[in-house]
Amino acid sequence: MPLGPILARARNGRGVLQSDLAAQVGVRVGTLSSWEQGHTTPDANQLRELCRILHVSADVLLERVPFQLGPMPEGEPT
Repeated sequence: MPLGPILARARNGRGVLQSDLAAQVGVRVGTLSSWEQGHTTPDANQLRELCRILHVSADVLLERVPFQLGPMPEGEPT
C-alpha cells in the first residue's frame, strides 16, 4: 500500500480531520488531500511532522513495517 492510503488510515485512526492535520503541518488541505490520494508526497520535514502529530513511525507510513497504530501518549492532544 503506498504512503497516501496509509497516511489517510493513520489520520482517520487518530480521529484527526484533514483540515486540522494540514494546519498543524503547515500546508493547505488540498496538499494533504493530494498526499492521501497518492498524487504527491510530503517532503522529509513534512513527513517528520506527520509522524510526530499522528504518533506513528516513518517506517509505518513508508510501509517498511506493517500498519499498526499504537496508543497515543498520555496527555497528548490529537
